[in-house]
Amino acid sequence: MNGTPLQLALREMRDAYRNPRRLIGMAVVAAILGYAGPFDTFAELTLAPRIAYWTVIVFVTYGVGMTAGLVLMHRLQRFMHTHWARVLTIGFGASVPVTLVVALIDFGFLKGNPFLPPDIFLLFSYCLAVSLGVGVLHELLARPAPLA
Repeated sequence: MNGTPLQLALREMRDAYRNPRRLIGMAVVAAILGYAGPFDTFAELTLAPRIAYWTVIVFVTYGVGMTAGLVLMHRLQRFMHTHWARVLTIGFGASVPVTLVVALIDFGFLKGNPFLPPDIFLLFSYCLAVSLGVGVLHELLARPAPLA
């Protein structure tokens, strides 16, 4: 494969946003989160804005997180010898830019300033946990199913 790590990551992101299964998966996750209203969004937003908020969060952070994580993974590839090292690298690599994007989106949708401590640190902890979770799901879904 030719290209810089960023070009490779952007190519994979483009492919992900063209994949109907991933798009449906993201839409379902956005709808569930929009309906359920986790992280105080139920109290702060009515249903339509809450669904819009979670749709933006899911679709934007997926691309940002995937791009950042893959760029970091490509840069550190020679140091990673297991699938789980890649999962952790992508999760940690994605968490910082995802936190910044979520804070920007929160600034537009929610009350308060998400960039101030301790809010930004709490937001980072959420984004790190979700980024690692998404990385684990990707890893598990990418593996071929074991034969029974």
